[in-house]
Amino acid sequence: MKLKKEYFILAGVMVALILYLFLHKSNRTHYRLPKIPAVSGKQISKLEVAKAGKTIVLNKNDNTWYIGSKAYPADSAKVKNMINVVEKLTLTALVSESKNYVRYDLTNDKKINIKAWHGKTLSREFDIGKAAATYQHTFVRLAADPNVYHARGDFRQKFDQTVDDLRDMTELPDNDPRH
Repeated sequence: MKLKKEYFILAGVMVALILYLFLHKSNRTHYRLPKIPAVSGKQISKLEVAKAGKTIVLNKNDNTWYIGSKAYPADSAKVKNMINVVEKLTLTALVSESKNYVRYDLTNDKKINIKAWHGKTLSREFDIGKAAATYQHTFVRLAADPNVYHARGDFRQKFDQTVDDLRDMTELPDNDPRH
């Protein structure tokens, strides 16, 4: 009788362990990524790129991008790359909740702050840090969120530009008033 009782207990423990192994998921994510509202790249009319106290403002006028108050023509390929990043920004993982931004280059002296406008409405704002070690993600921080996230792609260099880098250096026609 005692032997049957031990077998039942042993069988019960084995069933519990087997159920635990099949039902337990060790790779479960215990957080939710914030939902980023969709932004259409065609609707963006102004882009502000700020780094270490210097801000570059790109304005769209008649489907052409211009830099700053002097309205230098901007290199359309470089601006298009920036707009694509803003439009397709995708968060893939939560990296840090500690508010320690030094290791991600998200401090005021190293981060790149991006603001995308649709008319007078701010459509998207985020900070860009350094690329992750794999160079397949970039550390970002959303405007109203103190957490650091991985964003898909290595895109910091697309925004780490000077006014001279962004200018369209093709020659102007002779009849252009800016010539």
